[in-house]
This record gives sequence, C-alpha cells and structure tokens, in this order.
Amino acid sequence: MNILDRIIAPFAPEKALNRLRARAQLNILAQHEAAQPSRTRKTKRSSGSGDAVALHGKSLREQARWLDENYDLAAGILDEKVKGIIGAKGILIEPAPKNNKGEILTDFAAELSRLHEDWSRSATTCGMARTDAERVVCLSWLRDGDMLGQMVQGRVNVFQFRTSVPLAIELLEADYLPAETTIDSKNNIVGGVERNAWGQPTAFHIYKDHPGNVLGNWNLNTKRVPADRILHLKLTRRSRQARGISLLAPVIQRLGDLRDYEHAEQVAAKVAAALTAYIKKGEPAMYNQNQGDDERSFDLGPLMVFDNLQAGEEVGTVESNRPSALLTPYRDAMLKAACAGTASSYSTVSRTYMGSYSSQRQELVDVTSTNAVFQDQFINNWTIPSWEALVRVSIAAGLVKPPKELDARTLFDAEYLGPVMPWIDPVKESNSWKQNVRNGHATDAEAVRARGRNPAVVRAKRLKEVERNREDGLVTDTDPYYDKPEKATDDAQK
Repeated sequence: MNILDRIIAPFAPEKALNRLRARAQLNILAQHEAAQPSRTRKTKRSSGSGDAVALHGKSLREQARWLDENYDLAAGILDEKVKGIIGAKGILIEPAPKNNKGEILTDFAAELSRLHEDWSRSATTCGMARTDAERVVCLSWLRDGDMLGQMVQGRVNVFQFRTSVPLAIELLEADYLPAETTIDSKNNIVGGVERNAWGQPTAFHIYKDHPGNVLGNWNLNTKRVPADRILHLKLTRRSRQARGISLLAPVIQRLGDLRDYEHAEQVAAKVAAALTAYIKKGEPAMYNQNQGDDERSFDLGPLMVFDNLQAGEEVGTVESNRPSALLTPYRDAMLKAACAGTASSYSTVSRTYMGSYSSQRQELVDVTSTNAVFQDQFINNWTIPSWEALVRVSIAAGLVKPPKELDARTLFDAEYLGPVMPWIDPVKESNSWKQNVRNGHATDAEAVRARGRNPAVVRAKRLKEVERNREDGLVTDTDPYYDKPEKATDDAQK
C-alpha cells in the first residue's frame, strides 16, 4: 500500500481496496507479454461459450462439403480418417456375457453374434449394410461436425424390417437439425438440441424433410424425438457444446487457398504448353510501305528454315517459366500443415512413402493413436447404443433367450474391434507377438486382435482345421503335435 492508499483508506476503505485489486491485476498482466496489447502483434480472442463457438457450424459445414466434392486433397484427408477409424469391416463386436462365476457364456454369445451378423446385412431404414452405413456416418461426422441416427425398433406400421431383428437406424445428416443460430432460450433449445439445466440432451427437434431436398418437398416442420431414440455424433472441443464443428474447420482457408494456387499454376502451365511465335518487325525506319500489311502464316516443323522474312524481321517465341519450380515444395508444406491440423497421415494423403522402417512405424503409431481417440468417440456414441438396442429388441422379440445362469449386469458386455495398426514388416511384428505371448506379456487373443480378427472365430476355424488334418494324416509344420516322435509313431501304428 503506497502513501496515497494509506491516506484514502480511513475515509474510503472500499475505494482503497479497489485500487489495490486493480494494481494487482496490472502486475499480473505485466508478467505475461502475450496478454498485453502491442503495435506489432494483433491479438485475436474467443470469449464465447461452447454453443457460441458453434454458431458458424453451418457455414463451415457447407465449405467442408464443397472441398470434399471438388478438391482431391480434402477428400483424401477425410477418406484416410474414415479408413483408420472404421476400416473395411467396420466396428466388429465380440459379445462377452458372463455367468455369476465370471465365465463367458459362449453359446449365448454365439447366438448374439449370429443375430448381429444377420442385422448387419440391412442395418438402416434405407437398406444399407452396417459396414457401408458406418463409413458414411463417420465421413459425415468428420466433415460436417454432426451426424444423427434415429433408432426405429419394434412394431412400426409404415415400415417393413428387412432382417429378423426388428431394429433399423434412420441416418440423418446435420442439416436435419435447425441451424446452430436457432435458439429458444425459454425451452433451452440450441440448434435443435433440447437440454435440461445440467446440459443433458433430452430431445432433438428434427426436420421432417431435408432442407436441401432436390425433389423440392421442403417440409420445414420439425418433430420432437426423445434423446433415448437418437444417436448423436458430434465433434466438440468445448464443454456444453450442443452442436459439433467440422474437422476441416482449422484448415479450410489453407486448403481453399492451396486449391486456388494449384489451379492458377495449372492454367499457367496450359498457356506455357501452347507454343506462341511472333514476328519482330525491327526499327520503324526499316519498315517498307510497299510490303503491305497482309497477314502471313508459317508452317512450323523440325529443322525448318524461314526464307521469306522481310527486311528487318525476325521470328521469336513467347517463353514461360511455368509450372513454377516452387509449386511442389509449397504444396507439400501446406499439405503437411493441413494434415497436422486434422491429425492425418501426410504419407498416406500425399501417397509419398519414404523413410526407414523405424520412421514409418513411428508415423503409423502416431496416426493410429489419434484415430483411436476418434474411434472411441464413435464406439461410445454410436456402436454401443445401437448394440444395446439390438440385444434388448432381440430378447423382447423372442429371437434369443438369456440363460438362467446369466449375470444380468454383463448382458451388454462386449469387445469392440476397430481397424488395427497395419504391419510394416510382418516377420518382425509376428516374432514380437510370439515372444510376448511366450513371456506371458500378452495372450493369444490379443495377438489375433492385433490383426483385426475375432479370436473366437479364428480359434474355431483352427481347431476344425487341425482336427481334419489329423484325421486325413496330413502333417504340417504348423502343428507342434508332431514335434514329439512318440506321437508320430503312435499315429503310424494306428
């Protein structure tokens, strides 16, 4: 407290205290240069809530769609992410219901797997297979920021299920929700998402028809659907954010500028490829009025000689330095930045595979770990709710009967298997897993899952194969049974 504060304090203690607070805040700002205004650096700030940040989601979504439709690199980034998150076989489910002793009920799990496989043939209301639907859902989720699915289950008068399981998912793009700027503060609705005081979604207000329907049947009336019937995927970076933001949002401007630059270079290269010649007339004093101004043309060919030029004339060509030698390094630098902003693999997007085994593996590890984050979000918000709905509907419809020894708490237990990190050197990877299993650091099931396979299916096929080989007397080096001489002797005697 300085002298002036001491004088003010007895007469106006509140003002003296405010002076002390203001001085303390100024001292804090003085310690952080980034918080101080500067002539050489313009500070840009974001002070809105999570919902305020998402207000421009519609504009970003439409720009991202345009890039996906018209720019190969943008499409490559999105396709690479979908491939790493969903893969070719989609998210596989390995049911694991248990009894009271903690043992997996294999027969019951097999029945659930059979029903899931049957349902996967036509999992959506429009008849798409589950794997195709998951790829479309993932692409829309990453590109648009939002993707929804309405679970149609049980008896529905106007819908015919295509599988034995009375469950189908109606895929709804982000446009089916009103724009992010549509706010109803009275009912706590933001962008079509109705929430309670704690921020939990309670219902979704969905358009009955797509606002951009090409048939022109624009029905902008909405219907209120309870949240427990809706699957909602959204990309968020803030808490209490009702709507998501496109994955391409941080790099939209960079990709747009890069596309424009590449297009300009392509046009310049086309102009440069069209050889253009001109005739230089020389000085004005050399011009002969009697030679006339008739247009002349010359046939160009290899080793040709111009022998009909007028006095003072010479032939020249228009040269161009396009395409620019800086195009490739500039494009590569911008693409690396775009891949960094979207957590994508530059090598995969650019189709440039260089480096040692260690460097390639490190890139795969980094990209696989980031894809695992997106994969976890997809499983938690789409796969698990749809799997639980499938189990409930199957039991209610009498398609499967839970065994008496089932522990009800484990009814929905399952292993969810997504794409795994590919092997760069199969020999090294295989030997590594073999050593881990022998040392007790891993299990056979984990080694099988590392290849993206279902351990139960692989084990059943392997048992059948070994049994048939022994019955037919077929000896292979993959069966350690014959490593013991006495076993081979016994079988020979039999």
